[in-house]
Amino acid sequence: MAVDETDVVRVNSVQSRFYSPDNVVLLQSMLTTLADLDFAYEQERERVSRSTEDVNLRARMLQKLRDHHRERREPYIRHLTVLQERTMPQFSAAERAGRQRGNSQ
Repeated sequence: MAVDETDVVRVNSVQSRFYSPDNVVLLQSMLTTLADLDFAYEQERERVSRSTEDVNLRARMLQKLRDHHRERREPYIRHLTVLQERTMPQFSAAERAGRQRGNSQ
């Protein structure tokens, strides 16, 4: 679930081609927020995993933590999806055709 450097580099390498400057700032902000949420989740998950010997309690706590993490990420994921959908019409027909050819090989 965590956003790693490879994801950020990949985004940075294509963002200038597909996103307006305002959208680039928004995209970077959302990715940073998602990375922060993922980091906090991983830290808390490790803490909970070490905190109790009771396997059933630990499992319930981890499930609750996963659910909460998913809920916190959801609005950012939705917003990223909307941003992507708004950006897609900006692709030229040739770029779309090239991507489709590359995916079918």
